Amino acid sequence: MRERHIELIGEIDFISGEPFIETMMISPEELTLYSLFQLRESSVTREEFSALMGIRRSTLDTYLSRLSSSGLVHRIGKHHRRNLLETIRVTCGVDEIERKLQGCSLKPARHGVDREWGLLEFSSRYADPRCRVFLISMYLKRDRFDVTDVTTAMNLMRNDQSIYRIFRDRFSSVDVPFSTAIWDMSLYVCGVRDEGNDADILLLRAESFRRRGELESSLELYRSLLSGGSISLNENQWFQANIGLAYVLEEIGEMDRAEEMIDSMMGMAEDVTLKSYLREIKGVFLYFKGEYEASLSELNHCIRSFTTLGDYFFLGICYNNRGVVNFNLGRTENAERDWRRSLRCVRRIGSRYMEAVVLPNLADIESGKGNFRAAERYLRIARRIFEENDYLEGISTVEFNKALLYLEKGKPGSALKHFRISETIAAPLPSPGNRKIRRDWFVKKAREKGFVEIEALLG
Repeated sequence: MRERHIELIGEIDFISGEPFIETMMISPEELTLYSLFQLRESSVTREEFSALMGIRRSTLDTYLSRLSSSGLVHRIGKHHRRNLLETIRVTCGVDEIERKLQGCSLKPARHGVDREWGLLEFSSRYADPRCRVFLISMYLKRDRFDVTDVTTAMNLMRNDQSIYRIFRDRFSSVDVPFSTAIWDMSLYVCGVRDEGNDADILLLRAESFRRRGELESSLELYRSLLSGGSISLNENQWFQANIGLAYVLEEIGEMDRAEEMIDSMMGMAEDVTLKSYLREIKGVFLYFKGEYEASLSELNHCIRSFTTLGDYFFLGICYNNRGVVNFNLGRTENAERDWRRSLRCVRRIGSRYMEAVVLPNLADIESGKGNFRAAERYLRIARRIFEENDYLEGISTVEFNKALLYLEKGKPGSALKHFRISETIAAPLPSPGNRKIRRDWFVKKAREKGFVEIEALLG
């Protein structure tokens, strides 16, 4: 085993040469047993289970043999069965292992969280047992565990709105399921794979930095990827890196440079879908600059293009974004029409995630009409979808919109309660920049409703 310098929680500060799980008095076999117990109601292959644990298939087989010899698991089926849990059964409790895990915590300074969390308490926020197993395994194996790095990457890989996944799949004939993507991430997290030679992992990491507001780190990593050094990028990776860099430049205030990059890529892109998507990004950038009519012109062009292509996913994105522009222009009827069109598009292709993105916008429309029950129903559906996908940042968005709804209903106390939930439920996400935008908008709407005391209560 290569020597590692490992940071511990407790009285001992550092130890070299030993895996972290050993220093916590949790053996690899115990972690395997605990993970099997967590996944007991799931269907998971040996390959998927190995990926979630961050170990190789051969290593898993060794651990299972040891557990079987110790009488802790019992083999009940043939190895060739696809579902691992149909071949073995956990025959003992895991109370003692759980007690040990109760002593693990995430510290604000070390793990990028807003307060100290117990590891099990934090992982319990995820309904999907695969996510819980992955988080715990990565925590116990990584030299320096950063929860936002891992959870943001999981969100990027899992949800069906991830442009990263769409274009990776578009430029490859190979389907990339969640289990394979999580395997890639776990190899990097555990140090098995050298991140310096893996462009896909570095792209995820750069985007993870951007989404949690660490813009300088994201900028540096994107520029490194595009520097033409030792890392070789394929066409998809090159476009993804440039798009990511353009977004970072926009967020740090270099809008002109960001626009130039998008214009340059539009001239180079041969794929019609990619070219139209880049134009959609330009429309969004123009909206950020306050050039609403120019933004509408770009989005209108994209809508015509995606209509011709019959691409309902991107049509849904464009209609949604055009609705946002119309709403800010005070054209609420046009905004509502766009958002309902967006909803029809994403429902047509069965994108539950995108449906949840659009529904809070329609909730704002219904709230403005005084149709509070309809607004609450939209937010309830959106929250349920985000909960099904373990997308905490989406739940945060729903809570923010619920806070605005309560301002409309004249209930400042409830509005403040839900706004505070929106800032904590996915912490440390959303990014600092998004947090400021939300807070400014919430205070503005509170003042308009005569609740001037809310700004002071927020602190």
